[in-house]
Formats: sequence, C-alpha cells, structure tokens
Amino acid sequence: MVPHDAPTGEIGFVVSGKGVDFPMSHGLAGGYPGTPGRYVVCRGAEPVGMPLALSEIAGDHDAVSFGVYRVGRADVFYVRWNGGGGMRDPLARDAEAVARDVGEGVVSAQAARDLYGVVFAAGATVDAVATEELRAELRQGRRGTNITPAVTAGAFAHCGCTRSGCPANDAADDGAIVVRERLMSRLAPAYTTGPQTTLSEIVCASCGALLDAQVTALEAGPLFDGGTPPELRR
Repeated sequence: MVPHDAPTGEIGFVVSGKGVDFPMSHGLAGGYPGTPGRYVVCRGAEPVGMPLALSEIAGDHDAVSFGVYRVGRADVFYVRWNGGGGMRDPLARDAEAVARDVGEGVVSAQAARDLYGVVFAAGATVDAVATEELRAELRQGRRGTNITPAVTAGAFAHCGCTRSGCPANDAADDGAIVVRERLMSRLAPAYTTGPQTTLSEIVCASCGALLDAQVTALEAGPLFDGGTPPELRR
C-alpha cells in the first residue's frame, strides 16, 4: 500500500497485531497451521512499478505488530494476511499435487522438500523413489522427542493412527505416541512467528505419522482432551 494523492502527503493506520506472533488458522488432523500475518513498513522505498513480494521492495524494513503508524510518499506499507491451515499429515499429501502447487507458485520448492518431503528430479518432475526415501527419513526423525519417550494408551485412548501398514492399526497395539516441540520460525521461512511460538507435534510412535500439530508457547506443552497427561507435564 502506498499513499496516493494524500492531502498531507501521508496516510495513517492502526495495526491490531492479531496473527503475527501466533498463526490464527490452525491445521486439522495433523495438518500444519497456516503462515502468520505480517506487517512491514518500508521506509524510503521510493516504489516503482508493482512489486509482488516483500523482497522486491527497497528501503529500510520495519516489522510492526501493534500500534499507530504513518506512511509517507516514499514509503510502502506491506501486509500479508494469515494463510489457511492444512488438513492431515503433510507427508501423506499426494506428491503430484504438491508439484502442481509448486508450479502454480503457492508452495515454494524448499517448503515442498522440507514440509511435504517431495523431491524433484529435472524440472518439476517428482522423483518418486527419492520422495519415498525422504518421507521415511522424516517420519523416523519425528519419532524422536524432547518431552517424553512415549505415552501409551494407559494414559489416554488409543493413538488413533490410520496410516496404512502401521502396527498401531492393530487393536492389540498399545498405541503409543511421542511429542516433538520445535520453534515454528525454524520450520520454514514463511513462518515469521514470535520467539516463543512453538509447534507441538503429536506423533504415532509406531510409524511416525503426524496425528496432530498444535500451535503452543515454548515449554507450554500440547493439549489433550481431559488435560495434559502426567507423563507430559514438565
């Protein structure tokens, strides 16, 4: 946004701040939350043409989240609204669908690899073998935890994993889970969240499938129906 024919040469605005440090659109059934909103005042940008990304705007960038601000003739006010949350484990998404998203510019190649586990060969062709290998590696990595080794059905109900071939689909399995916490800012460049914003991933210990992904504060721990089990309390 830039001032146009403003009588005083500037415009004023108020930023409410919601959805900047913590995303407002959460995922479902293991889906990741949408990217957070972002407000940046670009001072001295001297805008020319119509930039399509923040990286294309010159000047000094001042990220803001709450308050009253003014933008002058040489400034640009950049606004990015919250993205929508995902549905189900991103590693279970059809690789060709991810490739289409990359081709349409709605998912970056880096996010395709880091979040969806999709590997491309020459051009935008999916390398099916490398993709399956990377996804297996990422699922294995999820089974590590920084909270507790495992929580079993003795603490709460069966973990509910429905991934094909998972031993937890057997009613005789104890349905153990593990929980992994990571700062959201380390997931992908688009997660420009606050320094305490954490993703708590509830993972099937048997196969590494993602059952739930919760936006939490650092060291707050995930939420469960009926309260947090004693095994997960810090």
